[in-house]
Amino acid sequence: MQNHLELDLVSVPVTARRYAGVTPAAYYKWASEGIVPKPVRFGTTKSGVPKHETDRVLAALISGADKAQRRDLVTQIHSERANAMVGA
Repeated sequence: MQNHLELDLVSVPVTARRYAGVTPAAYYKWASEGIVPKPVRFGTTKSGVPKHETDRVLAALISGADKAQRRDLVTQIHSERANAMVGA
């Protein structure tokens, strides 16, 4: 029996537009600051962000989470991502 992980990766430009229409450059800046999830590389020139991760951060933003709370959430998301890779 095989385990399949279905992952909806969304390109950085599309993900950036979901954050109130910011540019991809702004998204990458926020990712470097740890307030949005970092993109995952796929292929040699493409990257994307798991939609479920951005959904969580957007929900936190809508509910009034400040920058520190979003940074904590993104740290948790990155930890979950790393743990999922170990278990794969």
